[in-house]
Amino acid sequence: MTTRLDCDGDGVEDAVQIAADPLRDSDQNGVLDSCEGAGPYWFRSPITRRVYCALPATTWQAADLVAAQLGGHLVTIRSEYEDAWLQAAFAGTPHWTGYNDLALEGQFVWANGEPTTYENFGLGGPGSAAPDQDFVASEGLGAGAWEVLLAADVRAAVVESDSIDCDANLIADHLEIQADPSLDCDLDGLLDSCLIADDPSLDCDGNGVLDSCELAATPDLDCDGNGVLDACEDLAPEDDFNGDGLPDACFPANYCTSNPNSSGNAATLTVEGTPVLAQGDLLLRATGCAVQEWSYFIMSQSQGFVPGFAGSAGNLCVGAPIVRINLNMVQLRKTNLVGERAYLMDFSGAPEDQILIGETWNFQLWFRDGTTSNTSDGISVLFR
Repeated sequence: MTTRLDCDGDGVEDAVQIAADPLRDSDQNGVLDSCEGAGPYWFRSPITRRVYCALPATTWQAADLVAAQLGGHLVTIRSEYEDAWLQAAFAGTPHWTGYNDLALEGQFVWANGEPTTYENFGLGGPGSAAPDQDFVASEGLGAGAWEVLLAADVRAAVVESDSIDCDANLIADHLEIQADPSLDCDLDGLLDSCLIADDPSLDCDGNGVLDSCELAATPDLDCDGNGVLDACEDLAPEDDFNGDGLPDACFPANYCTSNPNSSGNAATLTVEGTPVLAQGDLLLRATGCAVQEWSYFIMSQSQGFVPGFAGSAGNLCVGAPIVRINLNMVQLRKTNLVGERAYLMDFSGAPEDQILIGETWNFQLWFRDGTTSNTSDGISVLFR
């Protein structure tokens, strides 16, 4: 029987932890540094989201060399908040920083080349330092904790990894991405999950994938090309008559099919205005109909498809019970000279007055066509 080593008792095999983050086995002997008592253990800062480790007391230059071997650099301190966190994390234990004037006397720079944005020297420093004092250590707690020391001085050291650990799992983000490139779909070197955590609007549908990546992979998800997933569009009622959450400009509310009529066209039904009952401006318009033939609209809360119903040349697209809008000569009219028929719905009178907010109704135009009849396609409207 083979025993799998879990020296730190965290339930995760040591080899798995090392494979995910090689920095946890700095001497590459297959044993976690935290278990063998030699080498660094990396931990995460809530301020910078980077990972850090502590080195035993040594000279600044020796610590700088080890930091480079570990894939990092002696710590850079960018603000008072970072400084306070480091002081607290090390309980005031003196430790080397990456600040030095080794290259040019009196001109202090960070070991990783970042610009200087913060200093915490005591009174008189660092200008009072002797020419052979080149290396900055944090010597305690609070203001004025930094001192410039000699090359022979020995202090503990803090190493900062060049990698960020934004999800706080103590695995450098670049190693996670290297193991699973799909974690960084936009190839910006940052975990997508962290980008979304910082700005949820980057994942409007909440599926854990950056919208920009979804659109790059499937452009059809943004049919109107406005850079927003169709599923996340905040559509006005007049842009989504059937209430399916998708813009009608790309996903029409029409359904069913119509057959060619004596005009040579297949009649098509559209809606104009808004589906808001209180507005009272919803207009049904059919085009491509037979010319100057009697017609009326029909409606139902159900859909259907019955070809050649009652001897018609068209398809019946609404289901029972069917309501005929033909109670007066405004509702029952002929198509015009170009085969169009329009009707402004009157929700205060029959039969439209039975329509209620929240209901979906389906509409179709029936019209005479020579010795037979024909129909338009169907269209759905969710009333608000």
